[in-house]
Amino acid sequence: MTDPGADWASPSGGWQPPTYDPSYPQTPAPGPATSVPMAPPPAPSWQGWGPAWIPMPGVVPLRPLGVGELLDGGVKIIRKYPKPTLALSALIAVAVALINIAFSLAFQDARTISATSPSNDSSFSGYDLSSLPGMLLGGLGGVVLTGALVTVVSRAILGQSASFSDAWAATRPRFWALLGLALLRGVILAGPIVVVVLLGVLVSPLLLLLLLAVVPLEVWLWTVTTLAAAPLMLEKVGVLGALRRSRALAMRSFWRTLGVLCLCTVITYLLSSILLFPVILLFELPLFTNGSVTFGATYFVSVAVATGVVQTLVAPYTAGLRALVYIDQRMRSEGLDVALQAAASTPTSTAAPLT
Repeated sequence: MTDPGADWASPSGGWQPPTYDPSYPQTPAPGPATSVPMAPPPAPSWQGWGPAWIPMPGVVPLRPLGVGELLDGGVKIIRKYPKPTLALSALIAVAVALINIAFSLAFQDARTISATSPSNDSSFSGYDLSSLPGMLLGGLGGVVLTGALVTVVSRAILGQSASFSDAWAATRPRFWALLGLALLRGVILAGPIVVVVLLGVLVSPLLLLLLLAVVPLEVWLWTVTTLAAAPLMLEKVGVLGALRRSRALAMRSFWRTLGVLCLCTVITYLLSSILLFPVILLFELPLFTNGSVTFGATYFVSVAVATGVVQTLVAPYTAGLRALVYIDQRMRSEGLDVALQAAASTPTSTAAPLT
């Protein structure tokens, strides 16, 4: 770059603005702003990337459920529909308590236990035998309660109202079928144990081995027959058809179904033990203060009443959870969640499409 040196001088007249030349092409002035429509985003899907909105008009979202959602859903059903759930459970619990009280008073004598001379194993054998009819009635009532609460659950998942009269109206035509299902399921579960005991009497050294061998079979039978009350009520099939349907649904996800049912059993057992502990402790306090305690009619009546109250609170949870497991299995394998979402978007829908 060369230096202009002393010969350089600024242009005369200073800076002048450019002149307008009409022959030079001009840029057109911008027109009014216009909005360009954007394409709508793709419809969300629970199986896609990231979280998506799923309708939840009732107690659970209308999609395949997680284990925590199943366990929490059983509680929500009782909280949202306390009248039909607790009323049905109370009827069965009162019947079981009356049977237990009657047999306990008829066949059980007062027993005295001292701290220095504890009772032998046969001290309460009469009480154990006298409670057997109540246990059998409780097992039958549990199946009937599950069938009755299936109607409540089918409405609860869509957020619809459900009353005691609605549940009873749906249960009454199927009552004898539910009772037959409970009896047949009891025979199925008890059959292998009876056979093993009879074989053990004939061949006593093999009794323990036979009992160990029958445990996996009992677990399998218990799992594949637990859901039978739901299809009996909602799909209007017979007793044998309900058992086949329960086995088909449970076997599609056997270990998951078994795990959820075992968790439910553990939760209800712990809750029942916690609620019954104060009653039993109240009667056993003299054993620590006086060194002896007498278990008589008052004890057996009190325990029967307390057990009835506990079952009134616990049994609806078990029944509701079984119904939710049935619905979850159908959503996972049969696309029931799509039908439920369509029903939830229709204001005129009055029942869940579970048939």
